[in-house]
Amino acid sequence: MVYLHEVAHCVANIKYGTKIKPHGPQWRQEMKALLTPLMNLDIFPEDMLVALRSYLKAPKAASCSHPHLTRALRQHDPPTEKVPLEQLPVNSEFMLNSRKYRLIRRIRTRVKCLETGTNRTWLIPKLVLVAHLRHS
Repeated sequence: MVYLHEVAHCVANIKYGTKIKPHGPQWRQEMKALLTPLMNLDIFPEDMLVALRSYLKAPKAASCSHPHLTRALRQHDPPTEKVPLEQLPVNSEFMLNSRKYRLIRRIRTRVKCLETGTNRTWLIPKLVLVAHLRHS
């Protein structure tokens, strides 16, 4: 996905010049044009095709901005003990980037968390993988 994303930038800049918006209509058009020929079972498994079809309706700048696609891609990642933040119950403690947090509440696509070392609150994307410590 990252490779196709960058190739779409290259093609869009060649076709339309460098003054276009980085993830504007020209980039989205080129991303669709690059990905569409790859949409078959010889290249992607069925679960990925379903997610990619959904993504192609309105490609985002980052594939992680599309929850369905992120979840589908993760199904093909190597096993990990980390879990998506969205799966933890309220008051759970977890580690992210060597910092300890407590989940306070969910807010649509993000989760309000308290960094326990500094008492600062942060909004963290709900699909981020974290190391679950315990439930308070």
